[in-house]
Amino acid sequence: MGNPSYFFVQSTSHYLEISTNPAPVLTLSVYATSHEDRVKLDSSIQFVSDINNKNLSVSIELIRNGTFLTSHVVQMDNPHTSQKENFLVITDNMTWSDTPDTGLNLYQIVATVLDEEPLLHPLFAGTRSINATVFP
Repeated sequence: MGNPSYFFVQSTSHYLEISTNPAPVLTLSVYATSHEDRVKLDSSIQFVSDINNKNLSVSIELIRNGTFLTSHVVQMDNPHTSQKENFLVITDNMTWSDTPDTGLNLYQIVATVLDEEPLLHPLFAGTRSINATVFP
């Protein structure tokens, strides 16, 4: 049995605009040495929007090698949303355990605005990160 491996990516340098078109906000390559490897993934995304987008809903999906793994919805009007200088800020976290294919695997976090009406103001993904620990 080998030692665990650790992979990560993070971005704090720029904001990425999110719209009704699905867009990857994080991409991470993870190497699995065997079909018995297990991967524990942890991600975090800070969403920032104008106060006028208060009822906004965003879908967060986890994808491996183009295959959907899981998703959930973030609501900008939930109790964990804070207001700072006329902006809404919420941090979303996701944890997932996976059994990937042997070799290189590409994980993506994809964000999509679910509201059909045009946004009054843009929604951005700010500070974001994903890390993976591979357990042989």
